[in-house]
Amino acid sequence: MVNKLRPTLLIFLLVGFLVGHLVLNSEFLYVQIAIIILASLLMVFLSTAMNFVVVLSASLLYGFYLTGIAFFQNAFDAVQYQYIGAHLLLVGALLSIWLLLNEVKVLQQDRDKLTKEVNRLRKQDDSNLSLTYDEFMYVGKSIEVSMRRRREIGILMYVQINDTVNSKVESAFHHHLLTICLNAIRENYDILMSPTSREVIILLQHTTQEGATVVKNRIESKMSEAFSYRGAPISVEMREVGDLEQAMDSIHHLRRNEVS
Repeated sequence: MVNKLRPTLLIFLLVGFLVGHLVLNSEFLYVQIAIIILASLLMVFLSTAMNFVVVLSASLLYGFYLTGIAFFQNAFDAVQYQYIGAHLLLVGALLSIWLLLNEVKVLQQDRDKLTKEVNRLRKQDDSNLSLTYDEFMYVGKSIEVSMRRRREIGILMYVQINDTVNSKVESAFHHHLLTICLNAIRENYDILMSPTSREVIILLQHTTQEGATVVKNRIESKMSEAFSYRGAPISVEMREVGDLEQAMDSIHHLRRNEVS
């Protein structure tokens, strides 16, 4: 699971190793900096497995190089310790860069995968403009997995047209509600479906109760403006998503209670 703090910690660790190089100020300082830069450039374009090979190869070759220098120069203990310190700092810096690039690639893969799935499954028709139930659950489960990996939360929002709205204008209300909801959420990020002509269910990913409340207020305000109501002609319920199926069960239970 990708911890959001881990990239920050790795950056601080990398900076620490680089500062260590400057403090040690060995005779091979510029060589070490050159190795770090070249290895970093290579790792940007290679896979995670190949990046580890680069780190291992650079560490071993530099270690053999320092060992040879120490042997042929008959280096004393103090110099040998400096060489050992320089080698450890280089290995630490390379490992930090490898781990940091891996974190970035994992986050990039998660984002690309989610965007691809949303674009592929967000099939809209002229009358609905929303996902089907199966599509909503499929994409929603993918979002749930990604949020759990990043230790984020989501909000499931249930929007229903009030019974005070005349059935003769229900279709117009539904059309405007869908349009307003689609404009209120983040494109290619949040998803919605409309199980009936009086309901809309929205999944807001990577948000908070405060963020969801902003979306809720935006929808209610736009609906009031569109139909000149004193109050929004809709009711909105929100559930935090730890498990999408449990949150949907809660919404289904709410719908059954309102029907009865």
